[in-house]
Amino acid sequence: AAAGVIVATAFLAAASLRLPAFTGFLLAAYVVAAGEIVLLTEALSLVDSVDAAGYAVGELLLLVLAVVVWQRRGRPLPALPAISRGSLHEHPVLVFLAGAVIVAVAYQAFLVLATPPNNWDSFAYHLARAAEWTQRGAVEYYPSHSESVNAPQPNSSILILHGFVLAGRDTFAALPQLVAELACVVAVYGIAIRLGLSRPASAFAALLVATLPQVALQSITTQNDLLTASFLSTALYFTLGKTRPEF
Repeated sequence: AAAGVIVATAFLAAASLRLPAFTGFLLAAYVVAAGEIVLLTEALSLVDSVDAAGYAVGELLLLVLAVVVWQRRGRPLPALPAISRGSLHEHPVLVFLAGAVIVAVAYQAFLVLATPPNNWDSFAYHLARAAEWTQRGAVEYYPSHSESVNAPQPNSSILILHGFVLAGRDTFAALPQLVAELACVVAVYGIAIRLGLSRPASAFAALLVATLPQVALQSITTQNDLLTASFLSTALYFTLGKTRPEF
């Protein structure tokens, strides 16, 4: 239910921007969803209320606000991309690569949801500080044997914290990284298009990103490398844009 509210809010907010390309709509929705969780968590931390009730109230209020803005903007909807059967027959390599990526992402999703995080960085600070924040009900500094739990930027761990609070377990802890991988794929496609490449060439470049070993390995962890890459690539995509909302 929480995920549905966040997705709906992000959809309405991104649609209200009236971006010219569906790629931009997807990336805007991704940034809004992540930003919503981070900003709401920071606001709730001020009163030590990072809990399920606090998230529920805050996310519902943001959804109502997004609905109001969307209504006033004339209920805009994103323009869906047109993909013909003929174009699929013309590029069998792309179809094969896309199928392989879909299977790989499905397997990665299984690992994310069915297996616990088990790498050193996750235990050392990514999960550790999210668990501590869950107990404290706030994102804040706390005494620790290592500054690695306090010094790094908190946004990636805040996304993990959101899952901890609502699910009460680590089932969704690695999900932000997997979603970030998909955002990177979309951003690479959009960047390639804006640099002048054809749609097939851009799609090949984007799908190739998902096959890189480091990307695939990172996507099932609670680290923050793909999250950083996704926001940088999204920023580059919008930097290359020419419409006012993209600036």
